[in-house]
Amino acid sequence: MAMNKRLGYLYVGERAEERAARFCGLVHPSAAHGNKMVAFQTSSCGNDKAALGSRQIVTNLVRKMREERLKEQELVIRRNWLKSQCAHSRPLQVYHASELCSRSASLIGALAKPSTNACASALLKNRDKTKKFKYPASIYRAPADIM
Repeated sequence: MAMNKRLGYLYVGERAEERAARFCGLVHPSAAHGNKMVAFQTSSCGNDKAALGSRQIVTNLVRKMREERLKEQELVIRRNWLKSQCAHSRPLQVYHASELCSRSASLIGALAKPSTNACASALLKNRDKTKKFKYPASIYRAPADIM
């Protein structure tokens, strides 16, 4: 959030510098076929602070996602190893009981947390529209047929 705010300030500042340079006559938009910002960036007044800031945000996000993915893979590998080892050996199951209990508690907590698909509107929105329900033919009988 702070990085996005800082990036916004960088872009606002860059736009103000571009406008000032254009009004002073240091940059002319026709130099880049009418693109004001490209003309400003290619002039001597331009800087690349905003572009570097956005690149830094993307790099940090990619790094964070990669670290989370690696951590998740390590947890899956550890879980599979524990399952295979504890299935064959009772002493190992007793030794790793606390870890197994914490894993079970985290799984139960994740399953108990209400998901977005639990509400009726999300279920209706995400339904398979290619499948049609076939109503029974006898459902639309005339009310007089009962008598």
